[in-house]
Amino acid sequence: MNSDASTLKAQRYPSLDALRGLAVLMVVYDHMFAVAGEKIRQAAFAPVADVRRFVTTPLGIVQDFGWLGVCLFFFISGFVIANSARHERLPVFVVRRVFRIFPPLVAAVFLAALLDMVMGSARPLSDYAYAASLVGYFTQPQIVVLGVAWTLVIELLFYLLMGLVSPLLKSRWPATAVAFASAAPLAAIYCARDFGDNFFLLAASLAYVPLLLMGSAIYLRKGLGGPPLVAAALVIFNYGVFLYGLETIHTSFLPIGNSYLVSAVYALGIILLCLHLQPPRALKFVGDISYSLYLTHGLFGFVVVQWMLSLGQVLAAPWVGSVVAIAMAYVLYRVVERPSIAWGKRVAR
Repeated sequence: MNSDASTLKAQRYPSLDALRGLAVLMVVYDHMFAVAGEKIRQAAFAPVADVRRFVTTPLGIVQDFGWLGVCLFFFISGFVIANSARHERLPVFVVRRVFRIFPPLVAAVFLAALLDMVMGSARPLSDYAYAASLVGYFTQPQIVVLGVAWTLVIELLFYLLMGLVSPLLKSRWPATAVAFASAAPLAAIYCARDFGDNFFLLAASLAYVPLLLMGSAIYLRKGLGGPPLVAAALVIFNYGVFLYGLETIHTSFLPIGNSYLVSAVYALGIILLCLHLQPPRALKFVGDISYSLYLTHGLFGFVVVQWMLSLGQVLAAPWVGSVVAIAMAYVLYRVVERPSIAWGKRVAR
């Protein structure tokens, strides 16, 4: 914990790649089997009803594992980005994050625009520009092209905070960085309704940042070997801030029957238990393409589900839609995401 940052190298945690795979499969299951069925045929596909009866409802897991997957993503990002911000110079950190997030996002928005044109539901070009820049999440009304992109706004706000406190992360007391960063969501939630609608939207996104900061607190302990009480205190504090955000802003996700807090506890347990395990190769593959799959599974999967239903293939529809979504995500990963990551590294050098 007290080692000089210049003597350390950024570490790789293979288990986190596999956990990304698990997280994105949870989201795909939610959207392909539950949401797609309920939107297209007014009934979720099998085996959703049985899973709800015997697993998710008794355990208090909401949104058919979808929120649990997102929550797990947030914990992983908090861990990994704290590791990167500690070991990378600030310009390098910024460049690599920009190349990591935006080229696949722009490609996904472009694909959404093509699908809209083919289906005769094209939007104004400005909508796609807002979506590709994520600015549409701060406008009134919000402009949403990719329904899953709301989490990217939260990620970028967290990156900004980590960049601002990166000198403290590189110091002998990195826990102070997480502590200072934790004050920003708390202040934003407290002032959420004091500065107009646009600031409220900003505060609504910042209200989720404590989950990522909990991941950073885990990094302090597991990645740097810091004092367990300090890490635990930061986790508890940010859990309290997240609870405050639910009470103040996202009130519908506070009741026990629709609780985001319960799934946050499960996600915390998963990352703590699995951090040092050897990951399955198949799950790591899905983890490698998880960002591309997260961005595009709804675009391709829903179209395939509709097509399969038109052929009368009800049981196969969500499975085929999921497989096609994974295949198309792999193409996007090879054509756009992986090259953009490589370019980010080159530019950063």
